[in-house]
Amino acid sequence: MNTPPMIRIVLIDDHPAILLGLCSIFQLQPDMEVIATYARGSDLARLTVEMAPSLFLVDLRMPEMSGVAVVRTISRRFPAARILILTSYLLDEEIFRALEAGAHGSMLKNIDPDEMLSAIRKVAAGESYISPDIALRLEERSGRSALTSRELAILQHVAMGSTNKQTATSLHISEFTVRNHLNRIMSKLHVDDRTEAVMVAVRSGLIQLEY
Repeated sequence: MNTPPMIRIVLIDDHPAILLGLCSIFQLQPDMEVIATYARGSDLARLTVEMAPSLFLVDLRMPEMSGVAVVRTISRRFPAARILILTSYLLDEEIFRALEAGAHGSMLKNIDPDEMLSAIRKVAAGESYISPDIALRLEERSGRSALTSRELAILQHVAMGSTNKQTATSLHISEFTVRNHLNRIMSKLHVDDRTEAVMVAVRSGLIQLEY
């Protein structure tokens, strides 16, 4: 019987308790080995190719360097490695950005340990894994059209307190066009007014409030 290859895991999470808990689980697995743990994405600079990491578990939200940026760095420096995102948030635009950046799956931090181990083995073997709750959000998101760059620009102006007239002037379009875009935005985000649209967009990471 062939012995499965060892999954050489790198953990990146700024919560010591999470790192400790994951390490305690993985050290009991005959096919898993934690070769490095880091509290910040910038610590990846210490990881060498010679350490031969095969799978990264990356917290989505960390100080200094976002999970998406970490995914991009891993994809560039360790193209053969597999990447799984850890997150506490179901509705987070960064989940979609991380998947687009090269992550091979995403799971919630409260996932059942046995399901987590199964997910890791699947991803390490070349498959993908998305937690069911996150998969449902992805399906809901794909069920409605994503906001266009023009709609995002208009929503950003609204978030900055601009009136329809000011937005129209800034974007060189008519107020009528701005109103039409806002109606489509509210429909896509399933909200009733522009204020709520801004709140949903900010929480989802679609736009940022500027101060």
